[in-house]
Amino acid sequence: MTTPPANPSKTPPEECPAKEMQREFGLDWHADLRIGLHNLEKEWLEQPRLMMRYCELCAESIHNYDDAKQVHDIVVAQCAHDARIDPDSFDIGKITESSIKEVVSLDKECQQAERKANLAKHRTALMQSATRCLEQRRSALENLVKLHGQNYFSEPSLQGVDQSTLKEARHRETHDRIKSRRTKGRGIGDA
Repeated sequence: MTTPPANPSKTPPEECPAKEMQREFGLDWHADLRIGLHNLEKEWLEQPRLMMRYCELCAESIHNYDDAKQVHDIVVAQCAHDARIDPDSFDIGKITESSIKEVVSLDKECQQAERKANLAKHRTALMQSATRCLEQRRSALENLVKLHGQNYFSEPSLQGVDQSTLKEARHRETHDRIKSRRTKGRGIGDA
């Protein structure tokens, strides 16, 4: 079985944009989303700083996408203009919209500009998703604080019973059980 020839027009696979962005901006999305249950005060103090950082990066990625899209549109327009001005250099017999679209779609510079615009769009979507995840983190923090305020994380207790009396009764019961086992083992009381 022969392997199909490599497509020379394809570029080598790029690194995953999410990993690339995390490394580029010094982010660790999973660590930033973790919540320390025993440190809710610290987590609340950290939340606005994290949210601001991610919102700034999201706005920057939107700006980069807009720039990449503008460059793409300019490159496409220039290529289409060149094809209309000098159709012979592009091997166009008759100038039609479909022949111009074909020239644009086959142009290397147009393809590269489109790849850059698509990558910028993908990076923007990733940053918007990360920002939404931080909004979820804030909501989780709010709910955890509510649960903490309702003593959700406390030890179970009986309503209306003095805890010291309950503790004393458990201690007496344990002491009596140990005493009865000791006396059984010695044979005391057997007659």
